[in-house]
Amino acid sequence: MKFQFSAGGVVYRKDPELKFLLIRAKNFDGDDLWQLPKGTIEKGEKPEDAAIREIQEETGANVVIDKKIEEAEYFYKREHELFKKRVYYFLMHYLDGEIRPQPPENEEVKWFTPDEAEKIIGYKNGPYLIRKAKEALE
Repeated sequence: MKFQFSAGGVVYRKDPELKFLLIRAKNFDGDDLWQLPKGTIEKGEKPEDAAIREIQEETGANVVIDKKIEEAEYFYKREHELFKKRVYYFLMHYLDGEIRPQPPENEEVKWFTPDEAEKIIGYKNGPYLIRKAKEALE
């Protein structure tokens, strides 16, 4: 079994209504899914630093972390190999930056209202993370 560690987050802005930033990218099966931006934590890197770096790389957004909102752990198989993955999710406030996709990692980056994000997000823990972020901001 191999171990993987990732970090990312729920990026939000209020102008004036609350919106969350999602990326459209392919999963391991090649399906396009709307998802939260995240990526691999590099050796010696703190999860918080990895999350900020990955958000900037994948979306163009400059962000600051408000707080950690979740630590998810799950198993998956790829090419007959078992992986145990831990993902650190942070609630992150958008500061500035040109929002743009980063092909081939993702095809589109877009702001969604909380209701839109909950409906369109592809992974099963996605709606939960959107609700948790929304509750933290109320």
